[in-house]
Amino acid sequence: MLDVQERLVREKIVVVVRTDSFEEAKQISETMIEVGIKMIEITMTVPEAPILIDMLKNKYQADVLVGAGTIITKEEATDCFNHQADFLVSPYLIEEVAEVGQTLGIAVFSGAMSMKEVAATQKYQSSLVKIFPANIVGAPFLKAVKSVIPTVQLMPTGGVNEKNILDWFQAGADCVGIGSDLVRIYRKDGVTGLKAYGQQLQEILASATHE
Repeated sequence: MLDVQERLVREKIVVVVRTDSFEEAKQISETMIEVGIKMIEITMTVPEAPILIDMLKNKYQADVLVGAGTIITKEEATDCFNHQADFLVSPYLIEEVAEVGQTLGIAVFSGAMSMKEVAATQKYQSSLVKIFPANIVGAPFLKAVKSVIPTVQLMPTGGVNEKNILDWFQAGADCVGIGSDLVRIYRKDGVTGLKAYGQQLQEILASATHE
């Protein structure tokens, strides 16, 4: 489980796929993987999400981590685990999901938007917390959390894009989730536009690393 968390933090960007179309979700996932972003979260809002997770894992194997998002029941957690999900993400701390994650041996990353909610997640196996919705709580919240719970790792999700991604890392993010912009760009500009966006995100991170 720690290996999964380490990879998410090392790779920096998690693609959060939230759409009502299976084919659209598949195309977005494969396009982002093609440009080198290999951390994918398929949310349960995607029709037949566990099947897509299974397909992506069979195709890319260990080279790509594919997680399941918006997990709110232990049944969903178990189903996605059985379809090869590498990790599970919940919008907030759901104890039955966190507990089944411990039983199955799969990392569960819970969402939080207050100091109390962040602290509550730490009784379980993961020290990585999804800050959601990030655009509501704001970057200063990350700094505050890190000052109180320095061992926690944070993944802001919601409103993170190419214009503010560096601001989130400067505020203390260990990795970020990027989602809604991907669907919008794909629907407007197709695969070509999505590839360009993915490459742009990576170039921004690379330039910051080498400064």
